[in-house]
Amino acid sequence: MTYAIDGGSYQTSAIFVTTVTGLHHIYIRNQSGCVLDTIIGIYYAGINELSEVNFLSLAPNPVSGTGTLTIRSSVEMNADITLCDMTGRIISASSLQLTGGPQQKQIDMSMLSDGVYFLSLSHEGKKLAEIKTLVVR
Repeated sequence: MTYAIDGGSYQTSAIFVTTVTGLHHIYIRNQSGCVLDTIIGIYYAGINELSEVNFLSLAPNPVSGTGTLTIRSSVEMNADITLCDMTGRIISASSLQLTGGPQQKQIDMSMLSDGVYFLSLSHEGKKLAEIKTLVVR
């Protein structure tokens, strides 16, 4: 498979470097040439002050089962991943050892109802980044 962001050139890696927050179009092309277009939201919270995490995304977005969380951090550290609904109710929480580079984690969202959810990454109670995702069945 090859991947492109915002109409750019296709690449073999699903990891993109961008500092632009907001919605981005991701294109995934399979070996047959079929292309899936999805939209992801990239939002940073305090990145200027907390540069430990400089990329966070969940794909596909919207998600209907399992999504791939991609994180790029500049340091090794323990981080907390929290999934909340629109009211702020915590749906799930887990820990992750960040490796000081790009890494991916599968997030099972199959148990969720349709709706908008927030996935945040924090360290010692400080939110490092947050993204909004849409779950569709």
